[in-house]
Amino acid sequence: MCDQSVTWSGWYRLFINGLSAQIPDTCVAEYGCGTNIPLWIRGGHPRVQDGVVTRDVCGHYNNYCCYYGSFPIKVKACPGSYYVYELVSPTVCYSAYCADVGSINTSSTTDTPATISTDDLSVDPCFNYTVLDDPWRATSNQLSNYMCDTSVTWNGWYRLFINSLSTQIADTWE
Repeated sequence: MCDQSVTWSGWYRLFINGLSAQIPDTCVAEYGCGTNIPLWIRGGHPRVQDGVVTRDVCGHYNNYCCYYGSFPIKVKACPGSYYVYELVSPTVCYSAYCADVGSINTSSTTDTPATISTDDLSVDPCFNYTVLDDPWRATSNQLSNYMCDTSVTWNGWYRLFINSLSTQIADTWE
């Protein structure tokens, strides 16, 4: 198998036969995981309080655990003892991310994520966002005074509110 042709977008959680899995953080046997070059992460998995971390990915080939140069992915430990990954395309085929159902330990002394500066790109968007609460954004707005977002300098994550109620970008044609 080869993960190079996959269009990775967003965060992924791994399962094998319904069991939560993780990308191994130790070298995987060459030709393992259904591919020629099995991919694993170097640097270990984070704890919940570590937030989002960057890890290098190694590809085992030619009897060398990190024969293919590493490229970074983001990893986050989630409360509930599982990990999510922001994956990228491998640099070569035939290489693929491995998954292991071995013991997953994301425990910490607290289940509260660490406080992360809003200047940090690894901010958890579920808790760190800018509020958009312009009433004119409502789909029911029929004003003749048209607004435009082309001059906005967008930066980071946003959450929408209309009349103090949480809302979302419309996903149907009105």
